[in-house]
Amino acid sequence: MIETAVFFLTTAVVLTALTYTPVVGTYLSLFQTLVHENGHAFMALATGGKVRSISLFYTREGLAETGHKGKLGQALTTFAGYPFASGMALLYSWIFTSGWYSGLMLGLVGLFIWNTLFWVRNPAGIIWGLAASAGGLYVLIENMEILKIWIMFILGVLLLTQSVRSAWIILQRSLRMPGDAGDATGMHRVSRVPSQAWGVLFFAMALAAAWFSAGFWLQWDSSVLIQRGNA
Repeated sequence: MIETAVFFLTTAVVLTALTYTPVVGTYLSLFQTLVHENGHAFMALATGGKVRSISLFYTREGLAETGHKGKLGQALTTFAGYPFASGMALLYSWIFTSGWYSGLMLGLVGLFIWNTLFWVRNPAGIIWGLAASAGGLYVLIENMEILKIWIMFILGVLLLTQSVRSAWIILQRSLRMPGDAGDATGMHRVSRVPSQAWGVLFFAMALAAAWFSAGFWLQWDSSVLIQRGNA
């Protein structure tokens, strides 16, 4: 357990540092951005609305343009981004640590392809989507088992750490600039509840998801990353 915790935390620190680099950092960070924007998109569809487009920018930010049926649908769609990213981090942690690597990889590649074909419309997003889709398909077709597990591990750590980090950033923005705090401001406009309250809620949900995710990761045997490679 201790070795796994140290290994996970070390990886999290290294990946977080990499997200601050110009090119690699942008490519890594856009994974969590895509998941966040998909939260808005899926909720729009679930509430009877529609998805017009998703944009992924080199600034590591994203934008989901959706249509809504009524104020409730608009409110739920606006709310969904951060909770969805936190929930997916928790679900991802459970699936990965349960050893379902191939199924997880197939699901992610399918998500990348779907977004690239039907939702992502800006050049930067399309380039990212094509690269992610092609890379994932190549690993699956060539049956590169150890590389597949490493990629899934890295994406899992990224999704968890970035979901907390992005929620922390929006909390800070809601406290300092409540009129320009992304989804927190959007929720204020549709609910009249202060942006700060939504910032606190988003961050609390991210911390809760991270706490429960840690339980899955601490039970996982990190030696699989080496054993599979030597098998």
